[in-house]
Amino acid sequence: MRSPRPVNSESGFLLTEVLLAMVIMGLVLAALTPLLLGSRKAAAMAELDLKFAIVVRKLTTEAGARDALRLGQTSGLIDGVNWRRTVTQSSKNNGTGWQAVNVSWDFAAAGLSRHVETLRLARLAP
Repeated sequence: MRSPRPVNSESGFLLTEVLLAMVIMGLVLAALTPLLLGSRKAAAMAELDLKFAIVVRKLTTEAGARDALRLGQTSGLIDGVNWRRTVTQSSKNNGTGWQAVNVSWDFAAAGLSRHVETLRLARLAP
């Protein structure tokens, strides 16, 4: 059998050493907190941008090439995103019923907004 080691008054950590280690860990955590919160905010913004992209996709596929576009504004709410579509004449009607139109989309949700603009060949509604 082994004999127990003798207890030495210098073995282990002093209370001041433990407190110093805790202070250092606290400072490191305090320095990392803004980074963690910033990445969380960036992830939320990326999620909202993805939501905007999905709404754009839904709206543009619903307004297919064979559908007539009316000049003016249309608005609505899809998946918690407020949207507004503005269609303006880009070229004069050439008699074929088709003409180039500017289509712009404005989106807003959770205090963030985006603007998307495109040029499209469309059959205009009477």
